Amino acid sequence: MAGSLSLRSNPAEEASLRPTTPPSPPKTFEEIGLSEDFLADLIVKTLLQRGSLRGHEIARVLGLSYLVIEETIEYLRREQNVEVRGSEGGGAPGYLLGLSQRGRDRAREALLRCSYVGAAPIPLSQLMERAQDQSIHKVRVTKERVHTALGDLVLPEDALFALGPALNSGRSFFLFGPPGNGKTAVAGRLAAAFGEPIFMPYAVEVDGEVIMLYDEAQHGRLDPEDDEDLPEGAVRYDRRYVRINRPVIITSGELVLEDLDLRFDPLSRVYRAPAQLKAMGGALVLDDFGRQRASPAEILSRWIMPLEYNVDYLTMHTGFKFQVPFDCLLVIASNQDPETLADEAFLRRIQYKIRLGDPNREAYEQIFAREAAQRGLPYDPGAVEWIFSTVYKTRGIAPRGCHPRDLLRLVQDLAQYEDRHDAKVDEEALSYACNTYFAGTHQFQIKT
Repeated sequence: MAGSLSLRSNPAEEASLRPTTPPSPPKTFEEIGLSEDFLADLIVKTLLQRGSLRGHEIARVLGLSYLVIEETIEYLRREQNVEVRGSEGGGAPGYLLGLSQRGRDRAREALLRCSYVGAAPIPLSQLMERAQDQSIHKVRVTKERVHTALGDLVLPEDALFALGPALNSGRSFFLFGPPGNGKTAVAGRLAAAFGEPIFMPYAVEVDGEVIMLYDEAQHGRLDPEDDEDLPEGAVRYDRRYVRINRPVIITSGELVLEDLDLRFDPLSRVYRAPAQLKAMGGALVLDDFGRQRASPAEILSRWIMPLEYNVDYLTMHTGFKFQVPFDCLLVIASNQDPETLADEAFLRRIQYKIRLGDPNREAYEQIFAREAAQRGLPYDPGAVEWIFSTVYKTRGIAPRGCHPRDLLRLVQDLAQYEDRHDAKVDEEALSYACNTYFAGTHQFQIKT
């Protein structure tokens, strides 16, 4: 599509962009959704790991209020697992609690079953409710958001026009085209287009087992780890959750089919959530698709049912199988055309197929100028003219969006090697960069 997109705001559209409702802290033991034995084991494991703690400190570690765990602590005291070792005043929340010998034995036995210690997991039923409340299908992606998220990229206007409706639909799509034209860069910026944050639970309890869901390396935290900056007793939301930007989980050629199922650690006896569950409420990007060890057909077959019904099925090492939400935008980024990767049955389920082609001369000049400015290098339009006439035309090389970045990086490397602080983007430097960068025996000579 030729021309530029209008960026005028639509008041009705903006009014529909509602932030995700924060999860309310449980006010009763029943609202926690865990058995008393599970919660009791979590408390004694916490005390074994951290030593004596006051009642309100145990509650903070578990992400709960003292009020909802008070009965469980009293149960542990009656069972002579926990004993009071002091008090700072203020009633039961200020009691300093420690494990008895009987309590240490219980904690060690609990650790053999599951070594998880931390915020209390939410039950599977609450995960399903949370996924529905903050579903990716409820996101409204506006033109403004798309342009803000991708504003630092130079993309074909038709691709930019197609990306907006694809993101707004909440449905999955192919992103394909020659290598080096921005597929990975686009994928990495999807979170900014999604807008408002969501809430990810630390962990989920299923059939007495714990699945770790929050991944600090993948998700990142938007709020402080606690509520110490708030008035006494106040909380922002249920502390069993972490407030994050809508996730964008990117996998690459290292992806194997096992990554799409639960990972059980026999030492810790804790499960790790698969990539698609970590991407709940956001996007899962299969980058460099077609380079994985498993065949494209094997990987795509894994997604047939989840894409159709928005649910997935996971299996524990015990053989127990259960349903989880499949609530993520599946983005398949590949250098190959979709028709070579998938059959008709799969292609009809992914209706958006967006091609990122090679930049034209005008777009290439924009990319080159931006890269030069970011690197503090002078920009001369003659440099682009030299590359097009001497390199692309002579060698029959297609211009790629990544070429300006890579060539200018080599120009800088040469200047640093020669101990020059005034790197110049002239024919001599470009000849060196192109001779180094492009494979083949042809050498680009400097004009004399």
